[in-house]
Order: sequence, then structure tokens, then C-alpha cells
Amino acid sequence: MASRCEVPNSHHIPTSKDSPDCAGAYISGDFKLVVGMQYYGFWQGPIYPNITTNHSEFDHHVDCGLGCVFNIRSDPGETNDLALINPGLLTQLRARFFEVNATQWNVPVCPKDPEACQAYVAANDGFFGPYLQ
Repeated sequence: MASRCEVPNSHHIPTSKDSPDCAGAYISGDFKLVVGMQYYGFWQGPIYPNITTNHSEFDHHVDCGLGCVFNIRSDPGETNDLALINPGLLTQLRARFFEVNATQWNVPVCPKDPEACQAYVAANDGFFGPYLQ
């Protein structure tokens, strides 16, 4: 199945062994599918961020590979991966993830133009937004 799921790896995170060109998530009902390598994957405390979090460590990677499945209603902390015990659900969610992903629209990347950026901000009460020439 063709996919347009390629995600740039701007954080220099190792790619997933099982899903090297794809990372993302899809929610359907009570279930959430997470695919590929996820960076900064750890559980935070009730007040976050705070001084106890070491933001200099980006080694908290979670490799969901072909998919982790969570019941976000009964397990909102996403600690119990259901993929191994319910492979049919994993297959169903993956199929829909790639179906939806194939219809995504990739926003054109604007060339850096400081003058156009400043003009947009001036014309929009100090707010920045998309601009194309």
C-alpha cells in the first residue's frame, strides 16, 4: 500500500527498525494507533513541565514499529499496548491510518523571505501566518 507518511527527522532520532519512513498516530473511537519511532516518549508528572524534567536528554524514544495500540478511554496514560493481544485491531487501525494518510495535503514550503514575513505580521495585527508570493 502506497503511503505519503514520510516524516522529516529533525531531532536526529534513530528511525524505527520496522517502520523507517513512517511515524504518526490515528485515533478511532476508544483506540489509538501509534506507528514508528516517537521521540520524547515518557510519562510526565501531574504538573509538567517543571524543574524535575531533564529536557537536555532526548534519549526517551519509543519505537512502536508497525504499531502500538492503546485503549485511551480505559488506559489514558497509554501504558498497556494491545497490539500483540489483538492483532486484528492493529491490522484494522493500520489500514485506516494509511488510507487517511494517503489523502493528506502537504503544505507547500515557502522560501524564507523576511520582508514578506514582516509584511504579513504588520497586516495581521502582529500575528504570523502562511504567505505565498
